[in-house]
Amino acid sequence: MQTANAMNRTVSLFSTKGKRTQDFDALFLSTLSDKKQNNFDGINDPNNLPIEQEPDRVLFDLDAVRQ
Repeated sequence: MQTANAMNRTVSLFSTKGKRTQDFDALFLSTLSDKKQNNFDGINDPNNLPIEQEPDRVLFDLDAVRQ
């Protein structure tokens, strides 16, 4: 399923008992939009760690995603 309201949004998914979500547009629209930054870590996460100071495991993962 694709919805434009999911663009530039970071969410955590979990399951609970109850009705299934039917309106994903409304679901994603109720979340905060990620702000584009030079060193984006996550929504409302301050830009406080320069990329060159990230742990090696993070740099490795970033390189893998870029390929």
